[in-house]
Amino acid sequence: PEVRPFGRLAYHLFSSMSSLSKMKNEDFLDSSTLIGRLYTIAFSDSGNKGPASAQFLDDEVGLPHISGRVQKLFRPTVSSDDCVDLEVDESSTESIIGEQNEKKFSTWAFFWCQNIAIAAIESGRPVTLLSLPNGDTETQWPAWLKRPEGAQIEHQRGSKKVEDTLKTLRRLADLGGPGENAAIFLRSEIGTHVWALLEGLLRDKKQLAASVDLLFVKVNLCQSLPKEGQLQAAALLKRVEILAALRKVFELVAHDPAEGDPLHDKSGWLCRGDSEAFTTALSFVNKARLRELHRTSGLLSDRVELALRPTLTSEDCEGYDDAASEGDGALHTWCNKVLKGVLGNGREVVALSYGIATWDSWAKRLANYYHLQTDLLDCFEKPGQPGSTPSLEGWEVPPRRHEVCLGPEKSHSHGRSFEHLADRLPSDSDGG
Repeated sequence: PEVRPFGRLAYHLFSSMSSLSKMKNEDFLDSSTLIGRLYTIAFSDSGNKGPASAQFLDDEVGLPHISGRVQKLFRPTVSSDDCVDLEVDESSTESIIGEQNEKKFSTWAFFWCQNIAIAAIESGRPVTLLSLPNGDTETQWPAWLKRPEGAQIEHQRGSKKVEDTLKTLRRLADLGGPGENAAIFLRSEIGTHVWALLEGLLRDKKQLAASVDLLFVKVNLCQSLPKEGQLQAAALLKRVEILAALRKVFELVAHDPAEGDPLHDKSGWLCRGDSEAFTTALSFVNKARLRELHRTSGLLSDRVELALRPTLTSEDCEGYDDAASEGDGALHTWCNKVLKGVLGNGREVVALSYGIATWDSWAKRLANYYHLQTDLLDCFEKPGQPGSTPSLEGWEVPPRRHEVCLGPEKSHSHGRSFEHLADRLPSDSDGG
């Protein structure tokens, strides 16, 4: 039987007369109205001071865009290829939980943008590894981060006091001298203080955030928020704004855990349940440093890649002849159209193969399939010297051997002869 039947009747009567279905979400938070006041009291955290934080912060009530915005801020913006490779560095945190003071260990992983770290160390700039551990445990930097001879690398343990850490960073930023910044790898695991640290990095007059090459931080958007709904919403929004400002200076390399929601629990509630479940390890790389490294390292590599990029297709060549190829390091490809044209015009064909050592599948293909006599040139490996050489035997058109190597000019040194390529090529007047 119904314990309070008249209460239930009153509830349904009130609902039918108040047009709740037509009200907007914000109307429920207007405590100046009867509905808003009743809602505030019914769903308050404590003391009837405001609506429940989970209700106020829900993305369908108080903050309609926060969930999507946070998901975007936690989305990596560089790939492993941008960093050449990613090195994983695991970090464990110990906490005391439960009535029996059980110990719980949680593990997160940071990801190093390897090319930035190595470039900073090899550049000769002063490098400081500044760690801010949450507790007395000493931070162990990854073993792969080697210390080359002469490198200026220093490992410092920072203070939990944010202002002391900012002073340290200002000093480190000046170590590089005029026009050359020192390299700073900053790792923070200082819990709720991390928000004050990040805000200090972004607002400092010296633009400290821009002086940090690699940044590793553990953040928890839900940890230690005010209990009152409106203050909680404001604090959460401020943390989101800090992350948004950080992304203007840094690219996000990775976050751990990679799956999951940094705001909602499994039931969909916002910032409810085990606070530690919302902790995320974020790994950042300085945008300007990465862009400059790609620009400088790409100058030569881009030119080489451009020079080696094929410009003809198989259709252009009426097919390729690559029968002389034998695995890695021995890719020999001829354009059939050009090769047939050269062989069929009646002109003398010169086939020179320098540095043959003990094998030459390129010249052997020309001799056995196209019936050309080739010239094999090498001043280090001489006929009969290396022993059995199957690749240099069984030719239909025997080659000519020359004990000579390529050099800047015709010369003789240490018992070896060298020649310039022009000395071997026939002149145009010879019809070659």
